[in-house]
Formats: sequence, structure tokens, C-alpha cells
Amino acid sequence: MIECIITKQSFSIKLKLVTDLSLTEMPYQAIEAIGNLLFAARGSSIDLIDTKNATILSTWTCPPTHSQNHHIASEVESGEGSFNNLGEKNENSPPVKKRKLSSEKNNLSDKNLKEAEVLESTDGKNKGDAYHVESPTVSILTSTLSGKHIIIVTGEDKSIRVLEKVGEDQSQKLVQLSQRVMPKRPCALALSDDEMTIVSADKFGDIYSLPLLHVPSTQPALQDSEQNLKNFKPAANEFTIHSERNKRALESQRKQKIQSSKKHGLSFDHKLLLGHVSMLTDVKLATVCGRSYVITSDRDEHIRVSRGIPQTHVIENFCLGHSEFVSKLCIPSTRPTYLISGGGDDEIFLWDWRRGDLLSKTNLREHVSNVRRKFSSGEVQSETLDSRLKFAVSGILHLNEVVNNQSPDLIIISCEGLPALFTFIFSPENTLQYSETLWTAGNVLDMSVTLHQGTRSRTLLVSIDDCHEPGSTSELRKDDFSNVMPLHQFTVHGGNLKGSPLEIQMPNDVKSHIDFGKVSDLLYGIEHLRKWGDTPQNT
Repeated sequence: MIECIITKQSFSIKLKLVTDLSLTEMPYQAIEAIGNLLFAARGSSIDLIDTKNATILSTWTCPPTHSQNHHIASEVESGEGSFNNLGEKNENSPPVKKRKLSSEKNNLSDKNLKEAEVLESTDGKNKGDAYHVESPTVSILTSTLSGKHIIIVTGEDKSIRVLEKVGEDQSQKLVQLSQRVMPKRPCALALSDDEMTIVSADKFGDIYSLPLLHVPSTQPALQDSEQNLKNFKPAANEFTIHSERNKRALESQRKQKIQSSKKHGLSFDHKLLLGHVSMLTDVKLATVCGRSYVITSDRDEHIRVSRGIPQTHVIENFCLGHSEFVSKLCIPSTRPTYLISGGGDDEIFLWDWRRGDLLSKTNLREHVSNVRRKFSSGEVQSETLDSRLKFAVSGILHLNEVVNNQSPDLIIISCEGLPALFTFIFSPENTLQYSETLWTAGNVLDMSVTLHQGTRSRTLLVSIDDCHEPGSTSELRKDDFSNVMPLHQFTVHGGNLKGSPLEIQMPNDVKSHIDFGKVSDLLYGIEHLRKWGDTPQNT
């Protein structure tokens, strides 16, 4: 359907393609399972789900924040803005551009800001909407072992938020305890063994530690103190300006005696642990023989092993061998001296991370290729498809289950934009032996393993994309996806995983919606780590 929008002020016409999914129900982009409870992030909301009874107990939604565009537009376009109160222009000054304003635009209430769209035309060019209120979306979700505290990252405001689970049984819900804005957007989180410290890795290459429970600081940040105030000297002078309006602005600036520094320090307790020269992708904490370590990966194919807090500046070794970015790390809980890594390479790597030794590499490309062939058009030859195939590992999990008095270590791997799980057996000979490929009803988004209370049985929970076509990160589903369950669960039977959908009753008042144009950016971003020159297959 084509929607035509005509604005009265500029008589501009904007045509846009509107599908039935312009506002679509979000799949769960991040999940964390603790016992019979599942914390599942859908857009800006987190559902607290009882997996035993398949019911949603409660929903927490991130508070909305006003977009910066709204504040800028309000200041510039308001009838009392600074640019409109400079008096009439001088005869020798160039003409001042004026804009016709609509009274309806200036009287928008906060409620209407959520749906308002301002379309303007200046010099024949359409401009986007300037008024909107958005709730930041949840990009990362993890929890303490007890599930008492939930730690999330909301990407748009670069915040780490700590939530607490309160209530009992069917009255359980989440409440926010703190919000701390980081210098750069966090891309990975980890918790210390005592679960009192959060370790945050950001895309600038830095790793910070901060306490789980935030205690507000009574002292201002150092950069905001009076000793950092400095005399302010305008960069402009009488010879570089030519209009009366700019002269008035210069006079106003000269009256300002001091100007605070533009850099503001963090107002909460934190420590910078270490830094990479490249974008960080994952972080893991490990403890072996009483010694703690911090293991980090980055976009430049590096895996770095550093000593634990407070000696993180000491580098123990590197695990070098990847030729593409490293996106995911996994330390099996039953064999903590080994590390499994994957990313943009064709193989999965197995390391003795304390020594920095590469023990084995397992081909993943052939299994991904078999899945891709199912979704490729008949005109594309298999050889052509294989030659241009690029894929990115989006998840690596370890699952240990007792089968016939034996406890095999299963490694489950997911790839971005693929409706399949690849399972491997971590053998005593330190190799990954391919077991099977499990098909899912949609692209795998996230995975979590839980141990049910009172039993030794473990369950793998998987969230899937029910909006895009399986095998694609951009094409909408053509069929009716209302019957596709966004959550699936897998249990171990005879050494193999058997899956079934988790049919949850979704009340109307907990459904989260978001512009479909933002869905792909939120769900799929790992392939963007691939450097220029290595063009991935178009999906």
C-alpha cells in the first residue's frame, strides 16, 4: 500500500511504502533463563516468563527518553528562540532566513510526540521528523545465578541498568534499581565470581568495572569541579563576522567569563581495567587454581588473556590464529581451562587459553553451506554459492547432560541470519566432533541454558525471528507468522537435542511494537564487524 502525505506548510508530497508490518510485534532479541524463569527482552520491554506454566508473569518497560532532535527543533523553531530575538537585521547585513511555523507543531503535547511526524520542505529537499519520544531498546541481558538481579544494556542511551526481581510466585516483577550512562556503548557484559562487580566492554576498546549495586556519589565529578573552569575566549572576532546578528552573538560570548570543560567525568564508582586498540566484541571471566583472568576478543582477530582484577594491566598471553573478527567466546563450565571461539572465519577454534595454544579447528562452513542451499534460488549454482558464502557466529553455548551414566559436553553454535543450530561434541581428545544440525522455524536470535530446580535436567531455550524470512536478515515473511512461536525449548534425549515450541499466552497489554525499519538493525549487526573488502553474501 502506498501512503501519500501532504503537508500544508510546504505543499510537499512524501510517498512511502507502508506494509502491514510497519509497526510489527518484536521477537525476543535477548533471553536469560534461570530455573523455571525466563527473562526475555522484546524491543524496549522485558517479559518475566514462567516456562513451567508457559505464562507471562509481568512486563517491565524501559522509560521513554526525548530524542535530542526534539530539543533542538524546539529551540530553533520556537517563536521565542534565540535566533528569532536578535532584533531586526542591519541594512548592510545579508537577509535572515525566516521559516513559517505552524501553531499546531508548537503545541504538541508529550502524548502526541510519540506519533507526531513533521515533514518539511526546504529548497526542494524533504527533512525527517524532528519530534518523537522513544524508549531505548535492550541490546544485552544477563543476570546473577539466583535471578535476583538483572543487568541490561540499553543501546541508544549507552546505559547499564540494574533491575531487581521482587515478589513471589505469580506476583513477581522487575523494578529498576539504577541507571549508569557509560562513555561508550557497551557491547558485552560479565559478572565477577562473587556477583558484586559488573565488567563492561565497550566498542571503543575499553573495559570498565563497576559495582553491581550503585551507591550515588555525594561529590561531583572531577572534571566538573571549579579547578577545571577556564577563561573563555571566543574563536570569532570583528574581522570574521559580517552580519549584525553574529555581532550581537559575539558580544554575548565576550560577556561570558568562564566556561566549564566539555568533558564530564562519570559520577559513579568505576575503574578502567584495560584497553584494546580495536572494537571489543566479547569478554569472559575465568578462575583456575585460585587465579582469576579476564579474556577479551576484538574486531582485529585478537583474543587477549589478562590477569584478573586488580592486575588487569598485566597481559598473560594472546590466542592468535583467527583471520577474521572474533564475535563470541565460550568457556565450558566442566573444562574451564579450554576456550572455544568463533566469528567471521570458516572454522570454530579450540584453545588452551592459559598457554595461548591452538588445539584444533573445526570446519563450520560446510554445515552452514548445507543450510544456505535450501534458501538459495535455483539459478544459483552450488559452486557459486559456496565461493561467495560469508557467515558470522552469533552464539556459542556449552550444554552438559548426564546420558547413560556419561556426561558428554555439547557445544551449540548459532550463526546470524540462519534458522539452524549446529551441535558438536567436545571430545576427550580436545576436538569438536560434528553431531547434527537442528532446524528452527526462524533465524536464531539468542540462546540460554537453564538447570531446572530439583533435577539434573538442563534445557536449551532459543529465541527465533518470526518477522523475517528464514535465512534472510532483510526480507519480510510472506506467509502468516502469527502461528510461529518466538521461543523454542530443546532437551537432551539419547545424546541428541529434541525441540518443541514454547507456547506462551501473550496478553494484548504486554505486546511490544517498534518501527519495522529498526528491527533489522537491532537483531542483526554482527556481520557489520567484517572489514571492507570482504563483502558478505547478500541476504
